[in-house]
Amino acid sequence: MDIINVRIISNACISEESYIRITDGIISEISPMSSFSRNSDNIPDSGDVLDGSGLYACAGYIDIHSHGGYGFDTMDGTAEALDRISEFHLDNGVTSFMATTLTASFSSIQKAIDNVRKHKTCHGRVIGVHLEGPFLSRQNRGAQPEEYLAVPDEESIQFVIKNSDVIKLITVSPDVKGIDRLIKECVKRGIVVSGGHDWAIDTEIDEAINSGMTNVTHIYCCSSGISRRDTPQKHIGLTQIGLLDDRLWVEVIADGCHIPDRLFDFIYKCKGYKKICLVSDSLRAAGMPKGNYMLGSKDDGVEIEVADDVALIKGSNRFAGSITPVSKMVERLVARGGVPLEEAVYMVTQSPASSLGISDRGSVECGKLADINLVDNAGRVKVTILDGKIVRNRI
Repeated sequence: MDIINVRIISNACISEESYIRITDGIISEISPMSSFSRNSDNIPDSGDVLDGSGLYACAGYIDIHSHGGYGFDTMDGTAEALDRISEFHLDNGVTSFMATTLTASFSSIQKAIDNVRKHKTCHGRVIGVHLEGPFLSRQNRGAQPEEYLAVPDEESIQFVIKNSDVIKLITVSPDVKGIDRLIKECVKRGIVVSGGHDWAIDTEIDEAINSGMTNVTHIYCCSSGISRRDTPQKHIGLTQIGLLDDRLWVEVIADGCHIPDRLFDFIYKCKGYKKICLVSDSLRAAGMPKGNYMLGSKDDGVEIEVADDVALIKGSNRFAGSITPVSKMVERLVARGGVPLEEAVYMVTQSPASSLGISDRGSVECGKLADINLVDNAGRVKVTILDGKIVRNRI
């Protein structure tokens, strides 16, 4: 198929009107509209041409931190769960996502990993598993169940190694004993390491970065701050180092709740759009009515309650994950002003792709997967194309 009369957002730049040719699910040609002619022998029939007049073509969105949606959670470990979660994402313009686990027993986590390994969802692309826990700090565990937190001993390190074909991202706390060996083993196997849910100080974080940690999990949401240990000396934490160190990408839940607007402005000013990955951290409650739900498995997860636009750990005033898809975060940032459309889009396309070291998607360029969103001036996703086929049309 061809997409005509569309301006392209890629590399945080907006092109003049162009046409995009898609061949066998791959972007095969991008040219100015001035060179497009319906009389050419290699132009497809009109039924295979999508007119994108007034819209912008960008890569399909990538969410690297999502637990669930439409009533299902990664920890359910079923084909139906993975299908429904991917359907939630595709309905919101997310064509690739990471199925994220919760701290639980290793047998429960294995069930979730095996499900991702064997089941090819009928909707968007599951990049792999984001293992959030169990190697996290007790002092800053957030909604992670304390009874299942672990330190990386020989058995648990082997657990990660044997599943490294599916685990593509892991969140760990730099202050957990023995974490540097685990980080190095992950890096050897191409697993991206992110710091989070930690109680670490700068020296521990520096060591983790030197061992290969490159990301910060949902910054300001259970990432360590300025603190003291056993002396009066103050240490900066993962939050500050995440903002200071240009080597690190930071996840941001830009729903206006987890990260209030002015705090986002601060992160954006410190970090810049190229190192911010907007993430949903979506729960099974995402896309569902208000009420009570479980984060993680329905058997041994954490009870949450949803009211208005936010999810709380039941009986507390603490946030759980969010119920806001990244597409709505893009809309929100554009509507507020201060973040240009092309930079907001970068944070859900090229930045997450770069953070994971993925080169086959994340931008509209020849040779890349034909996973494309058409968005309007307000950042609203109007058309979603997956593998070169229109799968959602909201015009």
